[in-house]
Amino acid sequence: MHLSRSAIATAQKQDCEHNAGKRVLENIRKTYPKLKIIITGDGLYSDQPFVDEIKKGNMSYILVAKPKDHKVLFQWVDELTQLGAGNRMEICDAKGRKHQYLWVNEVPLNKTKDADAVNFSKYQIVTPKGKVTYKNSWVTDIVIDKSNVATLCIPVGQLILKESK
Repeated sequence: MHLSRSAIATAQKQDCEHNAGKRVLENIRKTYPKLKIIITGDGLYSDQPFVDEIKKGNMSYILVAKPKDHKVLFQWVDELTQLGAGNRMEICDAKGRKHQYLWVNEVPLNKTKDADAVNFSKYQIVTPKGKVTYKNSWVTDIVIDKSNVATLCIPVGQLILKESK
């Protein structure tokens, strides 16, 4: 279930999207108490308080994580990747474009001592001439591996990209 701006449009003008999103989570769980739900959202929602709300509702998440908003997370990923703990996969398509995946499981979301350990993935498309035409990164509580990295976050990124247009 994607947390879109339209999904929280019922919030009062003085309210922020973050608080409205928390209310939406509560309403979703009340409406569907036993349903397994994966919440998706843009970078606005990939912080500790919002992740805590998702977990409180016994839901999973796939949330965009931007480098400027998650400096410590990206630093951990970079360092772990340099140490060989990061996983990579590259697939070439019929047009010669490279689909590059990077993932690291169990990295801290932020620098606080009680930060959640999240699973991180990054995806980019590179043309035969070396131009990056798309890139995005996500955090999730779903363990990422070679069998699911290509399908786990890419549809989420495409959904968010469509909505922002």
